[in-house]
Amino acid sequence: MTTIIFVTDSRNNVGHPTKRIGWINKKLRNGTAKKLKRHHNIIHVQLLDQVFDTRETINCEFRIGIDPGYQHIGFCMYKICNKKIIKLLAGEVTTRTEEIKRLLQERKMYRQNRRRYRRKNVIRKFGACKFRKPRWKNRRDKLDWNPTLRHLMDVHCNLMNKLTGLVGLDQTKVHIEYSSFDTHKLVNPGVHSFWYQLGPQYRYQNAKLYTKKRDGYKCSCCSSRSIQDLTIHHIIERIDGGTDRPDNLMTVCRTCHDKIHVGVIKIKSTHKPKIFRDTGVLNSCMKKIYETFDGVIPTQNTYGYITDIMRKQQDLEKSHSLDASIIALCDSNGYQEEFMTYDFEDLENELEFVQKRRHVRNHTKRIEDRKYYHNGYLVAKNRRKRETQKDDSLEDFRKDFLSKVNVTVKPGVKRPRISNTKVLFKPGDKVLHNNQVCTCYGWASTQGKVGLLEVDGYVPKRMCQVVAKNGGLVCLN
Repeated sequence: MTTIIFVTDSRNNVGHPTKRIGWINKKLRNGTAKKLKRHHNIIHVQLLDQVFDTRETINCEFRIGIDPGYQHIGFCMYKICNKKIIKLLAGEVTTRTEEIKRLLQERKMYRQNRRRYRRKNVIRKFGACKFRKPRWKNRRDKLDWNPTLRHLMDVHCNLMNKLTGLVGLDQTKVHIEYSSFDTHKLVNPGVHSFWYQLGPQYRYQNAKLYTKKRDGYKCSCCSSRSIQDLTIHHIIERIDGGTDRPDNLMTVCRTCHDKIHVGVIKIKSTHKPKIFRDTGVLNSCMKKIYETFDGVIPTQNTYGYITDIMRKQQDLEKSHSLDASIIALCDSNGYQEEFMTYDFEDLENELEFVQKRRHVRNHTKRIEDRKYYHNGYLVAKNRRKRETQKDDSLEDFRKDFLSKVNVTVKPGVKRPRISNTKVLFKPGDKVLHNNQVCTCYGWASTQGKVGLLEVDGYVPKRMCQVVAKNGGLVCLN
């Protein structure tokens, strides 16, 4: 691994990267330069006593390769100059797609519980459920993208901004793999021509009828042939990422269906259903990503089959960073032949970025339990026990005493979270601990402790110092 230093002048003009570590260290000691960022062996420095002359810029090209993805995005950067190719850096970016999905499902669960309890209370008081007007006008335009597509687009743009911020836009070109997935061909590689219209569900109204016909109109568990009692079961539940494709469906009777969800019967699937959610999302936003890049910087597209051929010819393993390295040197016709005569140098700088949320968005930090006191002593918490509650609830306390005992109630209180400006440590911040730069994943403000990934635990706050705030894309190495 070779240390590479990206430089900017006092007017924020971007220069060419350099390996002159001694010269940069001398300027840092003299105070004529300051360090902006550092990722592993990648250092970004601003020269405070110089202004670059753009007329004397060396003629070269910075080539960026992007391998788009749903959960992982590969990237690579080359410097092509004087018949020599230098691989400056490469790596992968992990998106927040799965985290966003989990948070949306959790929010949906709480929202449904709130509405269910509200309907029960309204029916108990008034005998019927009332209509309530929306409290907030927070519905977006129907033509707006959904959160998944919008997030994926933002991650690709943030990655491009971070890479072009190191070398500028004047001499930079982007090569991106224009992904267009054919889900029918992924399932049946031999499909062609009119056979696209004659798929397995041809002449069937929906997937349910096809699944029942495929299973012979009998239960897959008990072989019952009661047609009126048959239903469809998802092998992988929708909440776990399952789809409505026939390979994820099976025919069961209602009795066995109830036993499956209770846990009495366990499904032993002979094959793993294929999930094409990531391919569908990329197909939806690939055109927008390419047009956004092409409107700012010269962009060249290449295709997945070219990347696959080049990877097999060079006997390389499948990874997003290696795919991006191949994509950067290919165009829509394949590998650029003029590069065959160029010298190649790999600085072996591998980076790993993770997309993090920059702000703490929840307004409520915690909700204190409803407490019941008798003669000054705490005897119960909450009317009914929560799943994670260890103390007795009021129901448990009443069961122990046949006669009613007078208790004093202290209502539960919502404790608001302090504003983001007062949050000292946020997930994704770079923290200096024992002369080691670590990544923060949590902050226990009441205990005065900070959670660090490299330490794999919490350390005292007094031993930590924030050296870089979370900028969205957080480098783990």
